[in-house]
Amino acid sequence: MCSLSFGAPVKALSDLEEAVAQFAARATEKLRKGCQYAGALMVFFRTNSFRTELPQYSISASVRWATPTQDSRVIVQQVLRLLRPMYRTGYDYAKAGVMLSDLVNEAAIQDDLFASPSPGQADRAARLMSVIDEINRKSRATVYMARGAGLSVYAMRREHLSPAYTTAWSELPTVR
Repeated sequence: MCSLSFGAPVKALSDLEEAVAQFAARATEKLRKGCQYAGALMVFFRTNSFRTELPQYSISASVRWATPTQDSRVIVQQVLRLLRPMYRTGYDYAKAGVMLSDLVNEAAIQDDLFASPSPGQADRAARLMSVIDEINRKSRATVYMARGAGLSVYAMRREHLSPAYTTAWSELPTVR
């Protein structure tokens, strides 16, 4: 699962698409890291339920695949396909997320009996995803899916971030 409460309300469909596409890509990276495949996915978004003076809206949708996948392109495309009909203008969205489920190992995958297999397509997709993961792991630059351009409008606010006393030497209090 990959979700986030936005730092500022998200109103535009394009910003919501960007955020959810980024969450889907990140969830798929986690999936591949665990050598898992997802058989289903759910996407959700909602307004801030604590702002009762604003109109409220919360919705989710899910889909199940005949053959589990770990391909970011397939998952991002499906997330956007689910998101667009659910979107309503006039709301300040506060949180969104993507959850992958029906996880299986590669050995447990059963091919779709009625799908026409294309030779080498699964191998090419797996190689592409491993190259993207390797680039993201080794370099300072990050390779994003085309729709998810990285944190921007929806980035979390960090002005009240708690100090990391237990994980960063530079943030330890000093006694004088």
